[in-house]
Amino acid sequence: MVFWRIANDNLYSVGEVDELGFPKQEPSYIPDEYLEKQVFTVCRSCLGIGDWGVISAMPRLLKEKYPNCTVQIPSEGLLKSLFEPYALEWLKSWKNPYQTMEYVFRNNPYVDAFVDTIMDEVFHDHYRIYDPQKSEIPLVEQMLNFWQFTPEEYKNSSPELYFTDEEKEIGDTIIKNYAPDEFGTLLISNRFQVDRDVEFIRKALNKHKLPYLYWVSDPSLLSLFDIDTAFDLRNVAIRVQMYIKTQAKVMVGSMSGADIMFPRYTQVYMAPRGKDFGSNVVRGNLVTKIEDI
Repeated sequence: MVFWRIANDNLYSVGEVDELGFPKQEPSYIPDEYLEKQVFTVCRSCLGIGDWGVISAMPRLLKEKYPNCTVQIPSEGLLKSLFEPYALEWLKSWKNPYQTMEYVFRNNPYVDAFVDTIMDEVFHDHYRIYDPQKSEIPLVEQMLNFWQFTPEEYKNSSPELYFTDEEKEIGDTIIKNYAPDEFGTLLISNRFQVDRDVEFIRKALNKHKLPYLYWVSDPSLLSLFDIDTAFDLRNVAIRVQMYIKTQAKVMVGSMSGADIMFPRYTQVYMAPRGKDFGSNVVRGNLVTKIEDI
């Protein structure tokens, strides 16, 4: 894989590496001179909504450690100028993958600006300190280790979201009309595989007999499950869907970045695609093993 450097609105290849970041045994840290400037850019080199979602607590944590700092996010235009040649993977899932960071950080009180230019170094997600013996450490904590945080300073690192009054009103109306009591949400993405995911999802749904608001890539897949379908979320604005999920009693589905942001708010059952979640692991109420259901 390539270790990227972003500086003065340009993307550079540092070279091929086996592992992104710096091992705990030989750490490297963010320069003191950068921290002294108090203008911090939060950035990922990936364009999926979950890629940004897993680091969504970072602006707040930066503000808590540095109350007078400015926190900025690269704008849609800047991300496109940097990553357009490498965006094919995300264009399969998103019409405009350069906008996914807005879905995560819109209305966030700890984000000061979305900026079109950054004439400085950007210490993005490749700048992390990892422990080769502990794959379950969340990416945001690895990044904040590089930013010279202590474990005590980032202990509350679970993803977080902030919604407008209008988004809440629309979401509350849908909940009131279709699932006024307790409800769950179901997500079956286009990466769903019957032989890998169906047993996990069935077990979670059987444990929580509720009406479900659902998003299913192929509606015929609903026939695989014994489920009370209350409302189809496919035509609901993405930010409203996200708010509704924060109000659910439980969330069930195949592994997807669209659902990785919610273990702070509710119980999430997510069928993994592999033996671990890699950089998608987060703190909170997240179940990924069938034996833990």
